[in-house]
Amino acid sequence: VVSRTEALTLLVALRGMIPGSRSKYYTKEVENRLREILNKDPDTFTMDDIRELEDIAEIMEKEYTVSGRKELLDYAAKLRIGALVFKIVFVEPKMRKLEEWPLSP
Repeated sequence: VVSRTEALTLLVALRGMIPGSRSKYYTKEVENRLREILNKDPDTFTMDDIRELEDIAEIMEKEYTVSGRKELLDYAAKLRIGALVFKIVFVEPKMRKLEEWPLSP
């Protein structure tokens, strides 16, 4: 189980480690969008934000295969873990309140 405090610590760490863009796929626009999402109030995260974080991780992995920038591969792994944690801690509790959520009683 991951606590809210641990999730917030991970968010702050990810904000501080964002790799610089200077590549074919991981562009300045992608970097800026990553910063924008990670700088949001985590209580406002949506499934779209989570999917976008996962997409950015995929872009970083693709860039690694072309450029060999290992820092992108390392960050992408951390970003995927972060996306999962943020989904569990910040998004799923809101979704559970919806009648459509499959885990609702």
